[in-house]
Amino acid sequence: MFRGDYQRFVAAFMMLAFAAISFYRWTETHLLFFILVIVRDLLAAFFFFKRQEVEKKSSRWMALLSYVSAGIPLCYLGASTTNSNLILISNILSILGFLLVALATLELGTSIGISPAKRKKVNTGVYRWIKHPMYLGYGISEIGLCLVNPHNSLIVIISFMLYYFRIAQENKLLNSPEGKQ
Repeated sequence: MFRGDYQRFVAAFMMLAFAAISFYRWTETHLLFFILVIVRDLLAAFFFFKRQEVEKKSSRWMALLSYVSAGIPLCYLGASTTNSNLILISNILSILGFLLVALATLELGTSIGISPAKRKKVNTGVYRWIKHPMYLGYGISEIGLCLVNPHNSLIVIISFMLYYFRIAQENKLLNSPEGKQ
């Protein structure tokens, strides 16, 4: 029982730390992306604090990859362009992507997690139409960052590879006999 409580508090405090780092990154870059990451992190921290104990199923290396993946947005570089059209498109992609992330987070509620685990399967809201809306939302937002700084392309590739591994593990857990609910 304590272990489950411990994990949810660690995740919640980690998201609060990510929010603080994102605020610092926003002061450096003035990219809307980092403000939206703050909103994501505060919303996630709230649900982690409220989350009930879950039975973990992912391996330690998968959990580590998941936490690294959650922190990747903090690594993006600021804009290297002054092209207002590219900055506008990047901001629109950030807004659209994080809107999808926020809707998915609200739909998951206390079923939220960073590393894949056996939790309540959600088939309502945006999950009715998109199997992994959070990863899609993150991807949309992150692609916008490549428009304002091409050096972010390598970070996006690494991020997408980590999303792929997380999706594969989540699908494996959700499709296993004990994961179906």
